[in-house]
Amino acid sequence: MTSFFQHDSRDGDPQLHIHNPVLNLAQSSDGQWRTLDSRGITRHRGAAGALAERVTEEYLSRVLRVRFASRPDGKAREIVGIPAKLIEALSTRSLTL
Repeated sequence: MTSFFQHDSRDGDPQLHIHNPVLNLAQSSDGQWRTLDSRGITRHRGAAGALAERVTEEYLSRVLRVRFASRPDGKAREIVGIPAKLIEALSTRSLTL
């Protein structure tokens, strides 16, 4: 696995996030290359994502000295203290096109 840091969404909005692709091949002890059982990876994808988000949150809290809290809708966490007007100005997620 490797990590690719992304700084914006597909729409160009600021959205710091990380992609963690996993190579689905491994060389076994007999030297043969085989694919990984993706069912196990898929089954735990949510847990891995949650862990990655928390590690990133802890890092940003330490380095940038920001604090995170759950959004009022409970769907995600965000940095505390960012004015709603600024979020609205920078995000197209809530816009109805």
